[in-house]
Amino acid sequence: RLQMRPAKEVESLRGAWFPWPVSTLNNQQTTMVDNCEAMEVNLRWDCARSSAEQYGLRFGDGLRIYMDAQQQRLVLERHYP
Repeated sequence: RLQMRPAKEVESLRGAWFPWPVSTLNNQQTTMVDNCEAMEVNLRWDCARSSAEQYGLRFGDGLRIYMDAQQQRLVLERHYP
């Protein structure tokens, strides 16, 4: 289980909260938000029910956060050529 608590300074920057719908994707991608400068995301994955080798989030063209199920690790990948 991985959990991070934001610094108190970050809490003061929070804007309005809105929920994302629960989604199940099979070899698909979906865009949740367009043109966002900053966003705090609370995410819960049901790892036991997934058969995917990798699943996660992509932010723009250079940042991915994903689970690598084969290696059982959480990966933060940054690539800005």
